[in-house]
Amino acid sequence: VRAMGGGIAVVGEDGAEAREFPLPLAGIQMPGPFEGAAEAASAFQAAMEAGGYTHSDPNYTLLFLSCDFLPDLRLTRRGWIRIKTDEVLLPAEALG
Repeated sequence: VRAMGGGIAVVGEDGAEAREFPLPLAGIQMPGPFEGAAEAASAFQAAMEAGGYTHSDPNYTLLFLSCDFLPDLRLTRRGWIRIKTDEVLLPAEALG
């Protein structure tokens, strides 16, 4: 993710990267036409499904991971946090 300048990476159980979804514009957008972003999103979802993801939209799931008002583990700008105890399990790293 750092090498892409932001985005999402799917990593297999063996540690090999299965699919990249680069989002270099503030970590949330792609440059270029909408069609390219739509193709990248479809490829990302296909990689997730090939890896066993059974829900309809992996991007929506990722949005919920950042909701720090929900209990349990959340991905925040501080890193992976256990919300109930405010414990930082894995600190965030700067992209730049």
